[in-house]
Amino acid sequence: MSLIYKTLFEVKLTHEYYHTASDGQTIFSLNNQPDRLSFLESEFEKGRPSILQDLDFRFPKSLEKFYSDQNIKLLPSYSGVKVLTRVRQTTLPDNSLVFEPFTLLPENIFIRIVKKNSAFASYTQSKIKEGLSAGYFFSSDTITSTKTFPFLTSDIS
Repeated sequence: MSLIYKTLFEVKLTHEYYHTASDGQTIFSLNNQPDRLSFLESEFEKGRPSILQDLDFRFPKSLEKFYSDQNIKLLPSYSGVKVLTRVRQTTLPDNSLVFEPFTLLPENIFIRIVKKNSAFASYTQSKIKEGLSAGYFFSSDTITSTKTFPFLTSDIS
């Protein structure tokens, strides 16, 4: 049996420092998702560095074995990380292919965002205390207001 992994979801951290083109256009000035993805692809093809040179995505040490046993993996991507799970391929009677998780997926998946170096503090606000749970900022739960796809953050007044 071959190993097949499929993407569950992708986390993209966009920061103006990394996503401003030479003509001054930023990813934030684009109105629709296909244009934003095209912008990221263009920046990647030009060899522009991404936030991954300064930040890393990891599972918490206490959950690494659990996620490994659940066949859940992290795969770095340009400006973020993809979360993959092992799947089982099934052919339906109409010959269409479907995929189901190899194991039962956990209700929550926790990912740590870790600074690799001090460069991140030179272009972003680093004086903010880290007293609030990161889950508050990167959660799809309705904490302060409903979320607007494709963003998980609250609407701006």
